[in-house]
Amino acid sequence: MKNDEILHKWINNTISEAELKQFKLRSEYDSLVELYKRTENLAPPKLNKELVLANILAQPKVSSKKETAKIVRIPNFLKMAAVAATAAVLLGIFFFWPSNQMINYEIGLNQKIEGNFPDASTFILNAGSSLSYDKDVWSKKRMILLDGEAFFEVEKGNPFTVKTKNGSVEVLGTQFNVKSRANILEVSCQEGTVMVSSSKSTVKKKLSAKQAVRFIGKAIPQTWVDESDNAKAWTIGITKLKDVSLASVIEELKLHYDLSFETDSIELTERLSCNFPHNNIDLALSSCFDPLKIKYEKIGDRIIKITK
Repeated sequence: MKNDEILHKWINNTISEAELKQFKLRSEYDSLVELYKRTENLAPPKLNKELVLANILAQPKVSSKKETAKIVRIPNFLKMAAVAATAAVLLGIFFFWPSNQMINYEIGLNQKIEGNFPDASTFILNAGSSLSYDKDVWSKKRMILLDGEAFFEVEKGNPFTVKTKNGSVEVLGTQFNVKSRANILEVSCQEGTVMVSSSKSTVKKKLSAKQAVRFIGKAIPQTWVDESDNAKAWTIGITKLKDVSLASVIEELKLHYDLSFETDSIELTERLSCNFPHNNIDLALSSCFDPLKIKYEKIGDRIIKITK
């Protein structure tokens, strides 16, 4: 870790004046001071404040031997709470302290994280999603539990399986996107080949590069060609939706903007295709509602009323 010695001296009050001047120039200094104040009087069993701070400052490095996560667009950085016994640190996202076996990630709204698995396979986890895997058996069984949406780049090796409540995806080495929300399972294959199985029916779909499929409950699955890799667009801040219900569009908007919607006078089953950015609420609303000639108005800062 960078500046570990200076951090150690600062925590133990043995830092020199010259070193303190250098330490105060670090971008995270103010957040560290605030965090240290909040943890100073906490006394959970064997709490190691240096270790807690070190984990916050640690910069991720891609490695085939160590799992990492890069936090992207986290508002209110270093919003911290201490949990007795485990001294877990919450960083605006909910990043669970790993047990001896399971590695867990869970993030909130308007966030995403990037990370890698022990074999250098990588993932990007979308807002409102969680992912977990068993590190101890990874070399023999590469299995991911996913709730929400993630994009994977998989190194060749043993079978790699993503399990969701709506079904599973099996691959050997490829790039693909998986979205499992409500009763919908949607998979887009960017490279290689994947096999998609629905948990709501016996139907399976084999996808090659640029192919996509959507399972909704027990209905016949929809398939299409994703030549432009639209399913991956969310990883660069743009959600692209194809032939979905208005209800689904609203749920996607809520993942990236702190909003609630009044929809009593609108038919939510109408279908549309639309794209919206994650950093411009006015453009996002216009992009989603204008195609259906839906009117919308802001009520305060957080409520959007939509009508025909």
